[in-house]
Amino acid sequence: DDAEFEDEPGGRRGRKESNNALIIGAISALVVVVVLVVIIVTSKDDPKTPTPETANVPSSNGGNHALTGLAPTEEGPDEVEDVPADAAGTTPAKGDASKSAPAKGDAEAAAKAARQTNIRGIQLKVFEWPEEVDAETRTQVDQAVRGLYAGGRDAMDARDYLQAKGRVICGRLISEFKTLQDSPGFQDREGASVAGAIDSVLRSIDGWQERRWKEQNQIRVSSQPSVIEHIAKRWTAWWESDEWQKNPREPWDPMTDSFEEEEKKKDDKKDEDSGFGKRAGDD
Repeated sequence: DDAEFEDEPGGRRGRKESNNALIIGAISALVVVVVLVVIIVTSKDDPKTPTPETANVPSSNGGNHALTGLAPTEEGPDEVEDVPADAAGTTPAKGDASKSAPAKGDAEAAAKAARQTNIRGIQLKVFEWPEEVDAETRTQVDQAVRGLYAGGRDAMDARDYLQAKGRVICGRLISEFKTLQDSPGFQDREGASVAGAIDSVLRSIDGWQERRWKEQNQIRVSSQPSVIEHIAKRWTAWWESDEWQKNPREPWDPMTDSFEEEEKKKDDKKDEDSGFGKRAGDD
């Protein structure tokens, strides 16, 4: 019965085909387009992971020094310090010298770097007596040094005697730092105490530590062994370089002296040497 209607205008073959297939196809195409757009956009916004070569490159404004090893480091008392070039010689620092060079335009840092010497190059040692010191004085100085070990009144008398003898006997005192370092050691209470007594006598004779290095802290029983050795090496450089003869300095008096006054004296001397301090008509 249905067959007779198939060719009829109102029959099954005469009905209009459904548009569902076209709608589904259009929606599928739209979804594909949207997915492609999302993929393209997200790929542009995804940050690239820095490579090892670019991660440690400092910025053009001088930042990120720590990553490149260019940051300045503090040097401890047993590493690098300004010491006279004729005391231990100039020893170039290990590694690339360009990394430790001061920034351009920093004249003060450049001058300091030029004077730097490896403090480890200075060794504590026992010095020979100067020829001008007679045998009797040598014996008395040796006794006075033993008095510093005794402490109390003996140490006070020994200090007065050694101070009165002046710079010529200081080599014997500085030699005692080496003896103390070997035994009982600067970490020992007695060793630190005697080292402090020697440092005190030396400072009462010459202002090397204060006027040259601006170091007012004397050796004490509580001082770290590295600090004691540091100061002892400075005294070693003072004697070994003949600074005690070439450039004797007045002992430092904390009641009247100051670092500001020392700087002013240096500036005045520079002006005088350059001629700026002279009046017109003076020779």
